[in-house]
Amino acid sequence: MSSRGGGSPSRGRGRRRGGRGSSRGRGSSRGGGRGRGAPKRSGRGRSAPRGGRRGATRGSGQGVSKPVAVTTSKGGRRGGRNKQNKRDPGRSSYQDDDRGGSRRNNYSDNNDDDRGGSRRNNYSDNNDRSNNFTRHGGRNDNFGPSGPTSSYGRVQEKNVHWQKSTERNKSYEAKLFDNKYEVAQGINFDNYDDVEVEVTGENAPEPIQSWKDGEFSPTMRFNLTLAKFDKPTPIQKYSVPIVQNFRNLMACAQTGSGKTAAFLVPSIDNMIRMDDRRGKLEFNRRQPFFPRALVIAPTRELAQQIHKEANKFLYCSGMRAVCVFGGQKSYEQINNMKHGFDFCIATPGRLNDFCNKGVIQLSGIQFLILDEADRMLDMGFKPQITQIVKDYDMPGKADRTTLMFSATFPGEIQRMAADFMVDYLFLAIGRVGGACEFIDQRFVDCTNFRKNDALLDILKGEAQGLKVLVFTRTKRGADRLADTIEDNYINGNRIKTCSIHGDKSQGAREDSLRDFREGHCTVMCATDVAARGLDIPNVEYVVQYDLPPQIDDYIHRIGRTGRCGNTGIAIGLVGRDEQIVTKGEVQNALQDAGQEVPEWLGRMSRSNGRRKKDRFGGRDYRQKGRRRN
Repeated sequence: MSSRGGGSPSRGRGRRRGGRGSSRGRGSSRGGGRGRGAPKRSGRGRSAPRGGRRGATRGSGQGVSKPVAVTTSKGGRRGGRNKQNKRDPGRSSYQDDDRGGSRRNNYSDNNDDDRGGSRRNNYSDNNDRSNNFTRHGGRNDNFGPSGPTSSYGRVQEKNVHWQKSTERNKSYEAKLFDNKYEVAQGINFDNYDDVEVEVTGENAPEPIQSWKDGEFSPTMRFNLTLAKFDKPTPIQKYSVPIVQNFRNLMACAQTGSGKTAAFLVPSIDNMIRMDDRRGKLEFNRRQPFFPRALVIAPTRELAQQIHKEANKFLYCSGMRAVCVFGGQKSYEQINNMKHGFDFCIATPGRLNDFCNKGVIQLSGIQFLILDEADRMLDMGFKPQITQIVKDYDMPGKADRTTLMFSATFPGEIQRMAADFMVDYLFLAIGRVGGACEFIDQRFVDCTNFRKNDALLDILKGEAQGLKVLVFTRTKRGADRLADTIEDNYINGNRIKTCSIHGDKSQGAREDSLRDFREGHCTVMCATDVAARGLDIPNVEYVVQYDLPPQIDDYIHRIGRTGRCGNTGIAIGLVGRDEQIVTKGEVQNALQDAGQEVPEWLGRMSRSNGRRKKDRFGGRDYRQKGRRRN
């Protein structure tokens, strides 16, 4: 026996029927020592022998019903709770809490936690959640490296074989092209033919009118047929011939208008038909890997989505794509690259790290593509992008084809983007009927009552049972709001909710997105990590719990609904002093879409007058010429 503290308590283990006591007794205000001893019959867990009982106990034995306040080592007082831990069916022993009150989560194979990042609660319903922990994330759960890593893109020999093959395989083909969780073409798809188009720059090629018009290789024509590409959107009509002629391009088009295919199809087709400047390089662990094409995306989820689309158009071409992003162990991605690849889709951080370590070398690049280019250059990524382009032997601006795509392209971003390309064309596709005509934009005045009440009224009313994406300003706010929503019921059923944000581990983020995409959760609370590029089917409502400070972010958020000719509803909860409201930017967005501005919303604007209606997300700041369809 050993003693602790100033008293003379012994240290021992008390065993009780039904499980061992696991609390550590600290001396109460009367007992100055700290120790462990056999608990009395009326005690619970381990306690100090001189009456120093612990209030917040950690054992599984029965305890006294009256909580006893104790003094901690810092002099603070802590009240006990009469809670009985329940046995975890996934473990053979009783699960202990950490001393500070945080709960440890175990990711065992038989753990039946929520796939959407929700943490399985092994405790009684009156469990305290006040210690900065929620069911949808926590510092010791789904945040950072302590949560599960990504399983996306792990090497599977069978898939590697068919990815590099030029022969058909029915099972792999079905995996690529028969995905019921993709956005389907909407009833308003034909309205894309009525949008305005501007092409500025010199010697722009003529647009194609159908996929049959393009000069594609037989392999690409076959893949377009499998992908059921019947009619190109305006961004595809103009981008495909431009890229096939190896012209640099800066393109701006509405969210959900087919920008991903607009740069993947012509780039991959060019790679099929042109010579490989890499020569006869062998891929092994002793030398870096040399991609031919590089796509850089701002978020991991968007990079994965582009990778899935690239696999479709690379089918039977003999070329292979890899996806490089943070949140997955580096050696898993390196093992994947050892099998060889031609097309690399990456996020800036992990790509820069691999280039700096000599894992990836960029001297063989023929196509450089920046998706969501305005964010890449404006949101802190520009130093990394500059380093990637200039410090790792990438061919110069005149020796590669550079493409940039986004839904918004402000003038200052265009000036920065011009540093990465020469003699480029600028393509501006007007938003359909103005600012997203297919999306019904609504606003709720929340200056005099709580936003939670307004949100729950929407979820229990018009959006009941439908798929709803809710945007918040902060990461912690997304988790708290998800908890609040899931504590509510509709017709006796809990509202199934998940959350996604940058502080969750990549595995938890992927699980949340998968559950929402497949309909296992009807509500997803998200930060702007989900605001750009993601194609999620059947999102009928987008609710902006917190309006963003920039109007570009507002446009990208509401673009998660009403995609590919479908209709949708976007609702903004307007609090006090919302920046984009007081500037009149939201009111202008409504006017551009031909929608009426509520009187109360118009009064909140501090801007004078109405600006000229703009049907484009961006215009060429050079304005050397203009051409319209």
